[in-house]
Amino acid sequence: MHRSSAIALAGFALLLAACAPGNPRTLANQFVTYTYADYAAVTSNRDARVVMRGNPFAMTQADFDEWVTYNMEHRGGNMGTNFTTGPTTNADPNFEVVWIFNGPTTVQADELCINPGGFPTRSGPATQLNVLVAFCRFHRAASWVEGWLDGSPQGVPREGFEKLIQQMTRELFPAVARDDPRRDSGRCGGPFC
Repeated sequence: MHRSSAIALAGFALLLAACAPGNPRTLANQFVTYTYADYAAVTSNRDARVVMRGNPFAMTQADFDEWVTYNMEHRGGNMGTNFTTGPTTNADPNFEVVWIFNGPTTVQADELCINPGGFPTRSGPATQLNVLVAFCRFHRAASWVEGWLDGSPQGVPREGFEKLIQQMTRELFPAVARDDPRRDSGRCGGPFC
């Protein structure tokens, strides 16, 4: 076998592994005004308000909300943030995190921040889960992440879902902004770079 054929086969195997059930795929972005300092200022040892749209699992909405917020807090590098969907007086009202599970694929992050309840979602087990999460500041998306998780005819796997939520939360709050020169210089360290 030629070396180029072996490399092509190895690349194809990696591609198949990335698409295997339970392997999350994400695409993160941020607005030019995103700063980690904003996130740190409004969430360090405080509540952060979370809005949930959709529930792709056979569980109550309250249990699903708790499962998602638990995985948001256990993503690694937590700053003492208490992500909550319940009433709170300890959160900055100008900031919130909005999730939509199996909503329309055309929804934009800013639209989600402006009108979180304005989009339909599909319920029940799905062979593919599509997710959008936005970190909203004054009803504008400061950062956002799209995620996908493949499953089987019975639905997406629980372990893969937990990995997806943790990965998307890490990517939603990067310590270094997208255009910061430290990101590509090798001088960026820590759990969020």
